[in-house]
Amino acid sequence: MPRAGSNPAAGLRGSLADSPGAGSCLCGSGSPVPGRRACWLSGRRCCRAPRVVVCFSVGAQVPTALVGQVLCVDFCLGFAQIVVKVKEVKSVCSSFLKTSGTADALEGSLAWGAPSPFLCWALAPQNFEASFIRLIDKVTNGSRIEINQTGTTLYYQPGLLYGGSLEHDCSPSRSIGYYLESLLCLAPFMKHPLKIVLRGVTNDQVDPSVDVLKATALPLLKKFGIDGESLEIKINRRGMPPKGGGEILFACPVRKVLQPIQFTDPGKIKRIRGTAYSVRVSPQMANRMVESARSILNKFLPDIYIYTDHMKGVSSGKSPGFGMCLTAETINGTILSAELASNPQGQGAAVLPEELGQNCAKLLLEEVYRGGCVDSTNQSLALLLMTLGQRDVSKVLLGPLSPYTIEFLRHLRSFFQIMFKIETKTPEEEHMGGEKVLMTCVGIGFSNLSKTIR
Repeated sequence: MPRAGSNPAAGLRGSLADSPGAGSCLCGSGSPVPGRRACWLSGRRCCRAPRVVVCFSVGAQVPTALVGQVLCVDFCLGFAQIVVKVKEVKSVCSSFLKTSGTADALEGSLAWGAPSPFLCWALAPQNFEASFIRLIDKVTNGSRIEINQTGTTLYYQPGLLYGGSLEHDCSPSRSIGYYLESLLCLAPFMKHPLKIVLRGVTNDQVDPSVDVLKATALPLLKKFGIDGESLEIKINRRGMPPKGGGEILFACPVRKVLQPIQFTDPGKIKRIRGTAYSVRVSPQMANRMVESARSILNKFLPDIYIYTDHMKGVSSGKSPGFGMCLTAETINGTILSAELASNPQGQGAAVLPEELGQNCAKLLLEEVYRGGCVDSTNQSLALLLMTLGQRDVSKVLLGPLSPYTIEFLRHLRSFFQIMFKIETKTPEEEHMGGEKVLMTCVGIGFSNLSKTIR
């Protein structure tokens, strides 16, 4: 094993001398060990077995768990890259963390599996991005993805949006909503209807929860003509951070073209619905949240119904937690949403369910004040679908644009060369809430040529 102050190349060669195939690459080429970088950079053409490429810094101690599993080795620029045969990437990554001793022992790892590639960074903090790349690779056919050794450069060549029945394990560091937001944009344009099972964290404090996307994004898709019985989001199991354990089913039909919309009158609020959920805590938590939220909302509207969802056993995931999702529906079909979740186990101060319920109700009132025909969470989705619509005028009235939406508009200009006409509406003109923005554009006339003709 190489130690500090020793020659890492000599030490690593010596430590692997007794391992099967240490003197030659076992990828089938029979080439000697030195200079075999092409073996793992072009992994899809070479090694058939699932494997991990581990990059060790100079002077690092090689984990003993790797000995006996080596496929090939490469020494370059003061680093030693080892291609390791593995059965399950997750177990190997965890074993690296246990045996390496220090973070310096592993600069990062890149996993590439056969026949379908997958990526994994053992110590990288952005592993949710790697999981997202794996998801995109699953829903497409012919995509080409290359990542450099340090994980700082990504080359992506898009393939055909294929769809079909799939499963994916999301990284628990981000919610399933992080992945679902992108699938909502892509699913209508697949070759085959998408039906995918996503596993991970269903509700957290960072990304839109599955509950919010189910209540707001699906009705928005229906306004563009993406509807039918096959459009659904079903929560099979709930999972709270940090360990997750949740599972959802997302199904979406395909459409050849999208309908233009004229969605400029949000209307008045007629009812409020919501869900108070709790997992691996007392069922009373949900009831306490409902009572505190109703104490605020009942001052404005009588038609309020908040469901309690307490899951037990396997359906409750792996971590305790609770939270609330509220939606306000108008007479014209506009749905505005707000949500809050408790702090993850072991992080931050404990949150009282009464306080969480009141704060969630206040967030919903703030969203109602912002107004618009689409809530803040789905502004970018509405603008994307308007852009991809037929060559006709589409209009939508939004509340104040979020920073995410502003950046998204820049991306739309870069990718589709499309500019929106933005008109500001003052509260006096709209007779309600804060300032509004009327967004107008002409669609690019996108047509889904991949859609199967029956």
